[in-house]
Amino acid sequence: MLARYVAAHDSGDLGALTALLREDARLVMPPFRGWYAGRSVVVQMAALGFDPELGHLRGLPTGANSQPAVAWYLRRADETEHRPLALDVLRIEDQRITEITTFASSELFSTFELPPTLAAQ
Repeated sequence: MLARYVAAHDSGDLGALTALLREDARLVMPPFRGWYAGRSVVVQMAALGFDPELGHLRGLPTGANSQPAVAWYLRRADETEHRPLALDVLRIEDQRITEITTFASSELFSTFELPPTLAAQ
């Protein structure tokens, strides 16, 4: 499941991401109080990160609190390396993603002993 989640993002495949999510999936981004509920809304939010003008995302599978997680790195058009962006922690039920908790903090990467940058592929 984690590999498919990373692959959907790396390839910008919204259809593949949609297939991984439960209908009642949620996206939360602490410390923000709000959340996004429902597969279609979560996919709309994810689509913003798939925009080529943002740059190129690259995911590194990891774990957090005994749950699958992905460290996201971003390479902007004018950069040669992918730099830390966010950490997604996934809650999976019945072979579908039911919740994505996104921590948009590059400071967490050292806590999880993740590399400070990734070379462009």
